[in-house]
Amino acid sequence: MPLGSTVADALDAQAAAAGGGTPSHYVVVVGHGDVPIAVIDGGAVTAVPESARGVTLVDAVAVPFVPGSAVHPELAGTDLLTQLAQRSGGARLVPVADDGRVTGVLDLADVARAIRAT
Repeated sequence: MPLGSTVADALDAQAAAAGGGTPSHYVVVVGHGDVPIAVIDGGAVTAVPESARGVTLVDAVAVPFVPGSAVHPELAGTDLLTQLAQRSGGARLVPVADDGRVTGVLDLADVARAIRAT
């Protein structure tokens, strides 16, 4: 969602992307040049009264990404862990981007669980 969109816009786009199925877990806020700058906090969205969702900006319910923390979708193994250690700034969520296009969000808690499982 572009910075400055409303919570209602984000929820509508999330529902449309799900195509009637379960909505995606994360909605990414992008700035100028479609650079991923934040992820919408689902808990904060549910706290916005339905009557205010059309005027509440996504900026108010988003958690900023650490600048430069994006990872490439093909990055894996030790290379992924090294990049996360060097660039995530301790954040739990980092954007996954391919040629500047956001393709997902990586939850470092999931990474930690995967490492523990091996």
